This record gives sequence, C-alpha cells and structure tokens, in this order.
Amino acid sequence: MDSRYSKLLHELIIEYISTAEPVGSVRLQEQAGFTASSATIRSMLRDLEEEGYIEQPHTSAGRIPTDKGYRWYVNKLIVRDLNERRMAALAEQYHNLAESSDASMPSAVKLLSGLTKTLAASGRTTGQGVYEFGLSRLFDQPEGEDIETVREVTNITDTLDDHITEFVEQARNEVVVYIGEENPAYNAKYTSVLARTVTLPDGEEAVLLVLGPKRMPYARHMPLLEAMASIMSNK
Repeated sequence: MDSRYSKLLHELIIEYISTAEPVGSVRLQEQAGFTASSATIRSMLRDLEEEGYIEQPHTSAGRIPTDKGYRWYVNKLIVRDLNERRMAALAEQYHNLAESSDASMPSAVKLLSGLTKTLAASGRTTGQGVYEFGLSRLFDQPEGEDIETVREVTNITDTLDDHITEFVEQARNEVVVYIGEENPAYNAKYTSVLARTVTLPDGEEAVLLVLGPKRMPYARHMPLLEAMASIMSNK
C-alpha cells in the first residue's frame, strides 16, 4: 500500500475509533488535512473498500474499518511503553488495591477495567475460576446499545476457562490482539480481545485480558496491559 492510501486508511481508523461514526471524504479533509479533492478521496476510499480494508455500513454513510483494516492498523502500531512516572503510579495503584483486598488477580482486573473503561478478565492455568470486571462499562459505549456485542463479550468470558492455556502460550512475549474471528475462545464478530501472559510470584502462569468492541483505542490499551503484566510479574 503506497503512502497516500496508508495515511488515508490510518486517519479513517483513528477517526472512527474516536467518534464511532462512519467517516466520509469531507471529514477526512477537515480532520487530516488532505489536500486532494473530495472526489479523489472518495475514489481512494472505493479502492480501499475493494481491497477489503473498509466497508460502508449504509449506502449514504461513510466508511468504517473491517477486520482486515483493524489488523493492518494494529500491525502498523508502534506501541510505546508507559513512561516512568505513569508506570510508578500504576504500580502504586495496583499494590494498594492488592494489599487492601489480599487478592492480586481480581485487583489487577478491576484496575485494568477502570483504566480502559471496558471489561477486563483473568484466568489461571490451574483453573480456580475466571475473574472479570467492568461489564457495565460496555453500556457506556455506543456499541453497548447493541445486545449482540454484549452477548458476545459474555460468551467469550463464559468459555474462557477452556482456552486459558492457549491464550497463555500465545501471549507470553507480548500483548496479542485478537480481532473478531481471530479469537480462539469464541467465534467473535463484534469484539476484540487483548491478551498478555503473567507469571505470578508462585511461578504459576495466568493471562490478563481486555475485552471490548473492535472500535477500541488499541494504542492506549496495549501499553496499559503490558505495564500491568510487567508489574504483576515483578519485571
């Protein structure tokens, strides 16, 4: 993909993640400062649609990313670690919460949910149940009005126990993003899952997850999940 199309697709995805509204050529001109005419941008959008990166939900609407578009975006992301100040603040929040509740995994899940404004979950390879927190936060997002999105998220957490080991093995070295049907736990259509393996103080492995609509701010959520996993693993 040449640089013009790459920039156009990137800006469209950023705009859609921010607004939850299909993005049209005029909006792209206003927000991204493209000097090309609206007609040229519309032609480029049609090309990207033919390539499968975007789609038009309604005839008169703008475009939204497809799974292929989100995958392109995530693969291109340069995920930056939290700076020392934010890392220290996060570690303090986590340790204070874990000490007051004497439960490290539920504390991490609750904190992650609060920071990402969506559902977070965790599970150990030895079982002991799945912790989850933040389902109600999905209703604060535009997708929360869609019962299928909420039902899909709950189905994923309901089947998580059977896939803990798979998540752990795939997310040992970095945050792994599962977009839509890439999810190994459930045949997802509306949601994405971010996963990261954690090595607990007793040596057991667990997985931390952030779950939500595909229209999530990956660039923000990925470093938060990585930081939390690092703090829990004492790295």
